[in-house]
Amino acid sequence: MIRSRRIAAMALGGAVALSSAVLAGPAHAAPVADTPVATVPLSSTVPTEVAYTWAGSSGFRYRLPEGSAPAQSADYPGVVPPAHAGPDDLSSGTDVITTVSGATVTQQHRSTGVTATVTVPSGQTYRAAAGWSVLTQDATGAPHVLRAAADGTTTDLPVTGLPSGAQLTGTFVTGGSVRRLAAVYTLDGTTGAGLVDLADGSFRTYLTAVGSSPQIVFNDRWVVNGNKAIRVDSAPGTAPDTITAPYLGEAQAVVGDQLLTANAMFLPGGATPELTAVSLTDDTARTLLAHSKGAYLPTPDGGALATAGPSSVDWHVYRVTPAEDGTATARKVLDVPAWQTVPDGLALAGGELLMYGNTTRVGGVYGFYAVPLDTTGRPTGLQSRRGPALAPTTCLGGDAACPQLEALGDGRVASLWTDAQGGEHVLVVGPDATTLVSVPTADAAGRIGTGTGRYVLYNGGTPGSQKVTTSRAAPRPARPRSTVPAPPPRSGASACGPPAARRAPSWRTT
Repeated sequence: MIRSRRIAAMALGGAVALSSAVLAGPAHAAPVADTPVATVPLSSTVPTEVAYTWAGSSGFRYRLPEGSAPAQSADYPGVVPPAHAGPDDLSSGTDVITTVSGATVTQQHRSTGVTATVTVPSGQTYRAAAGWSVLTQDATGAPHVLRAAADGTTTDLPVTGLPSGAQLTGTFVTGGSVRRLAAVYTLDGTTGAGLVDLADGSFRTYLTAVGSSPQIVFNDRWVVNGNKAIRVDSAPGTAPDTITAPYLGEAQAVVGDQLLTANAMFLPGGATPELTAVSLTDDTARTLLAHSKGAYLPTPDGGALATAGPSSVDWHVYRVTPAEDGTATARKVLDVPAWQTVPDGLALAGGELLMYGNTTRVGGVYGFYAVPLDTTGRPTGLQSRRGPALAPTTCLGGDAACPQLEALGDGRVASLWTDAQGGEHVLVVGPDATTLVSVPTADAAGRIGTGTGRYVLYNGGTPGSQKVTTSRAAPRPARPRSTVPAPPPRSGASACGPPAARRAPSWRTT
């Protein structure tokens, strides 16, 4: 077994490299490491945040805010990139990346690299872009739709149809379409919202009395705010429908005939966060992605991006797309790496590497985590929790062997913890994510000698004090006995392979 005493002289990093080495000398000699067979990180239990910077019909760009790495790109697996058409074909704008610099708006088709340039006229101000179209406002507040022409000039299409006296609030919503964008206005003290048709520059009001902070989501079929939804192709004067299906969370996007909701502020006991698809045609709700929270983004091709996964080490970006029948489907398009943290201690037994550390990036929250290994020392599964969250281990100044860990070979791991009165306890966590047994030793400044299964040997700080604890569901008090040495390892014993392999692991940080 490997305890923190073995690694006390090492500068621990966010990962450890495991190798198997032949024992060249007596059983008590330190093993010599050969080439590592695997690198095993201790990963944060908080899912990595994903910040989307752009999304199109061929892929997307994103940042991982926890790090300092630049924006990264990801292609959708198995998707044929759309061919370039140009500003005269609005539908081809689903793969256009917009860059604004002063009065120059550069549009680049990601799949082909072809660019077009829109020049914002003097007196107008850039407000938003969708595909090949650029929305501006002039000095009077009137909106315009600009597009690049074939001869390199810029066409200017004034927007018509705003109610007389309406004043745009400056809230413009894109995503869900390259033919339309949403705009919010005030009129006579009330707030309304509608869509600008970017093809002909017409505006139509769909929702009135939307409140001071509307949450507008839309596609080419529906416009939704709160629990009100209306078809884009409904006759003028049609009142919106009321969504009555029960769901949790805020509106994130409309995909097909489905309203996607997530990121609930509160969840009932036992519930887990999810991405819910609410049908706008029959008012039913279903779970589209379980264990989903965090970042969502409507995409200009009528879909959406979402993050979901059962744990931080099994966390992904999904692409949600509409089906022909108006439902929505989700497909994994990116594996999101977990943020690595620093292990404070290591132990190895029973084909498992157990690591102890703070995995929440919040002070004072520690825990044990296990990674299963095969007989060569390679990981065979994902990191899983052992025991509940713990306070940090109390270490005496200059104690290089702290924290002390002892893997017991049955999924449990033991460590020492000091209470406020200075008394030491043998803590045993596992084999599941909630079980914790604490056995007081009635001593202090001690050491864990060894342990296996239900038993842990404790050498107390009091001279000649040695105690055995039992760590099953009904622990017994530590039982004193005469001090005796722990037996030496058996010949041929191995921590990363069967006894016949005669190999023991060695560690180094990366």
